[in-house]
Amino acid sequence: MFSGSIVSPRLAAAVHSFLDGVVARAEALIAVRAPRMCPERRARCARVSVEMARALLPLIVATDAAERDAMVAELKAAEHGYLAPLFTEPPVGRA
Repeated sequence: MFSGSIVSPRLAAAVHSFLDGVVARAEALIAVRAPRMCPERRARCARVSVEMARALLPLIVATDAAERDAMVAELKAAEHGYLAPLFTEPPVGRA
C-alpha cells in the first residue's frame, strides 16, 4: 500500500484514502507536540514525514533480515532528524 504499483482505480482510491488517513494521524501527532504551528505547515510536515517513510519502506523490505533492524533504525533517525527541530522551533504564522 505504501510502495506498490496501483493496478485498478478501486485499489488506487483505497490506497489514496489509506494514505490520507496516515497523514491525518501524523498531522494530529504533530499538533500535540507543536500545538502553535500553523495548520498549513503542520499538514506539509506531516505529508513529508509520511512520504519519507513511504520512500524508505521498499529498501527496508528488500534488506535481508540480518540488516533490517539497522535499516529501520536509520529510518527512525531520519524521521527524528526531520521532526525534532519542528518541536523546538517557535511557532510560525504562514510558512
